[in-house]
Amino acid sequence: MLNIALNVNKSRASIYNLIFTYISSFIQIFNSIILLPLYLSFFTLTDYGAWVASAAIIHIFLIIDPGLSSVTTTKLSQAFSADDDSKFQSIFLSGILLALFMALLTYILGMLLLSIVPSLIVYEGGRQDEIDLAMHINIIALALTPLASVLHSYFQALLQTFVGSVLYVCSIIISPFTIIFCLFNDWGIASLPMGIMASNIFAVFVYSLGIIYFWTKYTNTSFFIVKNLNFSTLFHDVKYLYLKRFSSALSENLETSFAGIFF
Repeated sequence: MLNIALNVNKSRASIYNLIFTYISSFIQIFNSIILLPLYLSFFTLTDYGAWVASAAIIHIFLIIDPGLSSVTTTKLSQAFSADDDSKFQSIFLSGILLALFMALLTYILGMLLLSIVPSLIVYEGGRQDEIDLAMHINIIALALTPLASVLHSYFQALLQTFVGSVLYVCSIIISPFTIIFCLFNDWGIASLPMGIMASNIFAVFVYSLGIIYFWTKYTNTSFFIVKNLNFSTLFHDVKYLYLKRFSSALSENLETSFAGIFF
C-alpha cells in the first residue's frame, strides 16, 4: 500500500464516522416523518397505505443488503492493515462483482413479484398505475443498494470516513429534494421511490469517482486483475449474515405491511 494504516489517524476517523452517522439519521427522520404531511397533501391515506403495504411486501423478498458491505469492509481493513495490495484488490473487485450479481438477481426477482403483489393488496383507489410504477422504480433502487454499499465500504476500510461520510450524506440529501420535485411535477406516489433511486444513483457515481482518486493514492496495483478474484472469502461470511438479515427484514416489513393495509 502506498499509504499504510499506521499513517492514518484512527481516532479522528472514528469521530467523523460518529458525527456523520447522527447527521444522516436526522436527515432520514426528516425525510420519512416530517415530510409525511406533504405527501398526504398530494394523495389520500388509502393511497399511501397501499403503497406502504406493497413496498413492504417487496422488501420482505428482496433483501436490501445481506451483509456483503460489512464483510467487504472487514476484509479490506485487514488487507489494508497488513499492507497487502494484492489481497486488497482481490477482495474489493470480488465484492463489486458479487454486488453486481446481487443487483441483477434482485431486479429479476422484483420483476416476477410485480405480477403478484397487487393481488395481495385490497386497493380500490384510482392510483394503481402510479403504485405499479412506484414498485418498478423501487425495485431498481433496491438493486443498486448492494453496489452502493460495497463502494462505500472502500472508504470505511481505508479510514477515509470524512470523505465517505460526506458523499453518503450528500446522497441522502438528494432524496427529499427529488421527492419534492417529482411531487410538484405530477409523479404522484411514484415520487417516493424516486427519492431512493436518485440517492443510490448519485451514491454509486460519486463513490466511483472517489475510489478512482484514492486507488492511485493508496494502492500500488492495478484494479482489474481478474486472476486474483476470490469469491469464497466473502461468501463464507456473507451466508451467515444473510440469514440474520433475512430474519430482521421479515419482522420489520411484516409490521410495515400490516400498518399499510390498515391505512
